[in-house]
Formats: sequence, structure tokens, C-alpha cells
Amino acid sequence: MRKFIFLLLGISIHFISFSQEYQSVICLKNGSVIKGEIITQEPNIIIRTSDGQLYSFSSIEIEQILQEQNLNLSEYGSNFSYGISFGGGGIIGVPIRFHPSEKFAFEMNLNYRPAVFKIKNYWGDTKTYYEHSIIYGLGAKYFIGKYFKEKRQKVKLNGISLNAGIGMGGFDTVYAGGGWIHESFKNKRYKKSFTFELGPGFIYTHFNPSDLYDDSSYDYYELIFHWKVQWNWFK
Repeated sequence: MRKFIFLLLGISIHFISFSQEYQSVICLKNGSVIKGEIITQEPNIIIRTSDGQLYSFSSIEIEQILQEQNLNLSEYGSNFSYGISFGGGGIIGVPIRFHPSEKFAFEMNLNYRPAVFKIKNYWGDTKTYYEHSIIYGLGAKYFIGKYFKEKRQKVKLNGISLNAGIGMGGFDTVYAGGGWIHESFKNKRYKKSFTFELGPGFIYTHFNPSDLYDDSSYDYYELIFHWKVQWNWFK
């Protein structure tokens, strides 16, 4: 008798945890999809949605019933994150992001950018300069929506990114770029994400070698593909 009670208790606990983690998906023959918790199946199937609405369907109206993971997508991320990035305004960067809402994020970052300049001096000799610059950047992100990809078991976001920065050091630079941004979380890893950005960009570089006889300066204008990969940790 005692074993039977423990077995019944274990089955009940498993059923409760399963029902909390998964929700039913009713696919109707007319193409509609209703998601929620099925509370009864006789004589009709009655389902309760997340907003408390009740819907009743007969078996002839239903194409199929599926189960999908019932995730609270608002748990993924938080109001503040820091990370490490490659690309963007430099080779490597340290970004800090503030998230006033799930759709908006504002970013500040420091980027390191090296450069090689080959300059011909007053006497016609070519000299190679290896210089470095630290770029101070700002950015804004707007995410269109957050959804769970069942096949890949990832929470994903897509949106638009805008970035700009100014650099100083061995050379001066200004850059701007933006375009599409994609962010993803692995299932159950609420506080760690990966982002990828891709779009058009522009870089202006000013270099003034101090050892040239005629004190010449050089300006470079480049249209580029802005890209950046970034790992984020949320607090």
C-alpha cells in the first residue's frame, strides 16, 4: 500500500511539472491555432489560454493536437549586460548594454583598432607605420520580437542596430554602421546570449606622421560592410 501511494505521488508530481513546462497546441481544420492548457476532453475538448479565455471544440473541428514547451520568454535577458565583441569599430571590443525594455537596448563600448600605413616621405622613400587607436562607441538596438525556435531549442530576437564611434591614439578615426541584428539564447540559459550584426558602414581615418619633413597628414574614407559578433552576459 505504501509503495502504491509513493508511486501515485511520483506520477502526480511528474504530471504537474510536465503541465507547467509544456502547453497544448490545438490545430484546427480551418487553419486556426489555439495554445493553452486542456482542462477537459469529454464531451468536447476545452482549452484555457494564458489570458484565461476558454474555448470548446469538437473532435471533428480539430486537425491535430501538439505539445510545445511553455517558456516564459521574459526570463531571458535583463536590464543590464556586459560582454566581448569582435568586429564593429575595431578588432576587439568591450560592450556594456542597458535594456530599458525587451525591445530597446543602448550600448557603450571601447574598441581596439590597429592599422598599417605606408607613407612616402619627402625624399621618396616609403616608410611603414604600425599604429593603434582606441575607439569610444555608442549604439542603439531595436528588436522586433522574441520567439522560441523549437527545432534548435533557442530563444531568438531580430531587429535593427545603429552604431557610431570616434577613435584617438596613433591615428584619429570616426566610424558609423548599422543594419540587421540577431540575438539568440540557448534553452534554459537565461543570462547568456550571442549577437551578430551585419550591414553597411563608413570609416574616416586621419593620420599625421610626426617624423615627416613636410608635416603632411593623410585622410582616408572607406565604405565598408559593418559586422560584429558579440557574447553577452546579463545581470
